[in-house]
Amino acid sequence: MKFENWIIFIGIFITSLAVLAFESTINRLFALVFYYHFAFMIFSIALFGLGAGGLMVFFVNRFLKNFKFGTLMIVTLLFAVSITFSILMINTIDLKMDLVVTSVVQQKNFMKFFLTLALPFALSGFILSFIFTNFSDRI
Repeated sequence: MKFENWIIFIGIFITSLAVLAFESTINRLFALVFYYHFAFMIFSIALFGLGAGGLMVFFVNRFLKNFKFGTLMIVTLLFAVSITFSILMINTIDLKMDLVVTSVVQQKNFMKFFLTLALPFALSGFILSFIFTNFSDRI
């Protein structure tokens, strides 16, 4: 097997491991900060983000096809930074889950919260979809 194939396999493994670790981290955060049943919202956030990342690949792949490794390098660095950024940012959002239904301010805070947590999932979805789309002959 070629060395480039191993780089792709290790990249898929590390990206998947980072997504699962991030999901586990925000699961613990939700269990501590909010009621325990809001932890199930993480699955919705993850699926939304992964789907958004796959959709981004669908639209921009024709432009980035010639810069495969450069694109993966940049998006992977953005993914690493976005995990730290999102964990730090969600701690600054003043979200009260029991007032989301009645308060417009809390609804906006909820949207900020949701989209901030979805960013790392979207970038990981982009990475995995980009790899599966452009390196399908090596996998």
